[in-house]
Amino acid sequence: RPFRAEPEPWEYAAGHDVVMVNDRGRIWWRNHWFDLSRALKGQRVGVRVIGERPVVYFCNTPIGELEKSGALVRRLPVDPFRSLQC
Repeated sequence: RPFRAEPEPWEYAAGHDVVMVNDRGRIWWRNHWFDLSRALKGQRVGVRVIGERPVVYFCNTPIGELEKSGALVRRLPVDPFRSLQC
């Protein structure tokens, strides 16, 4: 099959809020800015609330948890699925 330099955008499952990472590596979610990563600038990420914990996903990989106070993204442990009990 032919190589696609620009793959199709990832389709996040129902229950995810899809937001765009800006040029400064930040996302706007529920009236707050959060510093995520400049490495993801221009990418779409999904935010899914699990219990009371908003978790940020890049494709199907959880990459951080948003703090309710805003502006802070807490990195997930090495094995996030164990602590999230997915």
